[in-house]
Amino acid sequence: MNRTQLLDLLAERTATMPQAPALLTPEGQSLSYSRLDALVRTTVARLIDLGVTRQDRVVVCAPNDMDGVILQLAVISTAVCCPVNPLLAQDEFEHALDLLQPSAVITFGTSSAKLLRAAERRQTAVIEAVPHLFGDPLELLFQGGELDPARVVTQPVADESLLLRTSGTTSAGKLVPLAMSHLMAGATASVRAFGLDRADRCLNVMPMFHIQGLVGSVVASLVAGSSVVLLPAFDAKQTLRSLEDTRATWFSASPTIHRLLLDRLREEPADCTSLRFARSGAATLPSALREELEVAYGVPILETYGMSEAHQIASTLLPDGSPRAIGMVPTGSRVGVLDSDGTVRTEPGSSGELVVSGSNVIERYVNPEDGEAAFTGGWLRTGDLGRIAVDGSVQVTGRVKEMINRGGEKVSPYEVEEALLRHPAVRQAVAFGVPDEVFTEKVVALVVLHEGRSADEPVLRAHSVAQLAPFKVPARIMVREELAVNAVGKLVRADFAREFTDAAEAPPAVTATPAARVALPQTPVEAAMAGLWAYALERGTLGGLDEDFFTAGGESVSAVTLLRGIKDTFGVEISAAGLFDELNTVERLADAVTRAIAEKEAS
Repeated sequence: MNRTQLLDLLAERTATMPQAPALLTPEGQSLSYSRLDALVRTTVARLIDLGVTRQDRVVVCAPNDMDGVILQLAVISTAVCCPVNPLLAQDEFEHALDLLQPSAVITFGTSSAKLLRAAERRQTAVIEAVPHLFGDPLELLFQGGELDPARVVTQPVADESLLLRTSGTTSAGKLVPLAMSHLMAGATASVRAFGLDRADRCLNVMPMFHIQGLVGSVVASLVAGSSVVLLPAFDAKQTLRSLEDTRATWFSASPTIHRLLLDRLREEPADCTSLRFARSGAATLPSALREELEVAYGVPILETYGMSEAHQIASTLLPDGSPRAIGMVPTGSRVGVLDSDGTVRTEPGSSGELVVSGSNVIERYVNPEDGEAAFTGGWLRTGDLGRIAVDGSVQVTGRVKEMINRGGEKVSPYEVEEALLRHPAVRQAVAFGVPDEVFTEKVVALVVLHEGRSADEPVLRAHSVAQLAPFKVPARIMVREELAVNAVGKLVRADFAREFTDAAEAPPAVTATPAARVALPQTPVEAAMAGLWAYALERGTLGGLDEDFFTAGGESVSAVTLLRGIKDTFGVEISAAGLFDELNTVERLADAVTRAIAEKEAS
């Protein structure tokens, strides 16, 4: 596949369905396929007149509207398009330009002055895109000088057409070079996975600098011959109103955006009957949220697995009468698991780091140091942990770098979040690990509650104890008013971990009721048990005879310490199962020990 394939696609659509709508606005403005084709080609010609070549990297800071789509499709077809978030801070723009080393920056009148200052400081050519004032308002003109013929052009990577920067766990991210073949393969995989055709209409709520918006919504719709409604920015009320007005048949969003829409639907119901399905991507979709969404929208929620390096790897599928897959079905890539010995396994039951290969998967990164360990035997290491289920579907269980090492026990934050979200008061949850002198890391969680609901830390810990193994129960569960997300609506656990670690002290727990009066030991056995209890939990005081050991912070290591202390002090053995199931308070343990001592003396 060559660099002109996108233009070939538009030409084909113009020949077969010239008046069919391609792009629409929420207000009802429509752009046909023939007009879109003409505008993109005119823009390509003007970029070439400015001296832009296929070897040039061009930073595009464009709005989420028709102008922005026309420009990005033209730059992708002419040069190497490097879309950036218009809301970056000054130093972030400067860092992006240092990383990308572009030949030019194309801005709109609404572009950030911070980007212009960053380009001026680095002496990067600036080209301003402006609408044609006396002709077609969507025909873009360019203000700015031609590119210097003597400029130094960065060596392209594998005929790249789009250059994205990942939002991974490293601060710099990786530069991902996507050729036209990668874009078209990813978009075509989405069309096949969702059964898209000319009757469909996508409502795009994702930013165009993210692959889910540009490729997953716009290019996929063009491949299907369908139409896409372009929202200029996400707003829950506007999104639901546009869904009603445009009769969209599907849309794609992150779990956080879906949560915001769900909250809005509870306040103000909307007509979602035009939908065939809704897609969730960019982050793992909690099962509890998925169930709520399917009830609210009245359609299936399709969870997809993808990344900047490989759009549309796997997805849950629309119901067709057959049994529902356990996980996500590979729809764009071949998926395997990297074993500890370096072997890639594809058979059911395999678990470990997920690896992918296929026509939608990049072959290398821009910077060689980013790819030294990323590729193995033609497979790309995703950095995600998962397993291949018995039916061949894929289940993602966590990120390699986000797994929490709790005293040698590995804890997936996904599992902790799923457990917390099963509490009826919890609206959002994020779990992460923070350094701990004794256990290497400890589990911490932040939650946001549903409006009008209440739950304090003891209640949420007690809920977690019932849902999770002791070593997975968070040491702290704090209630927040909101949780910050990145530009694509994704919760970044590393950011929360840094915030928590850097804080002088943890924020106080939110409590709903005054603390109850502490019941003190009344017998010598209870007093001795209280001392063992406090020693095992590494604290100086008892929370009360009826305090739950695991709610108080107990887990596998401290449980062993407590049980060993009971045996050494009283000569009585209490099983770990007994402690977990029923003997989980000082009072109950003291009663059990007293009975055991009495039985020994009687015999």
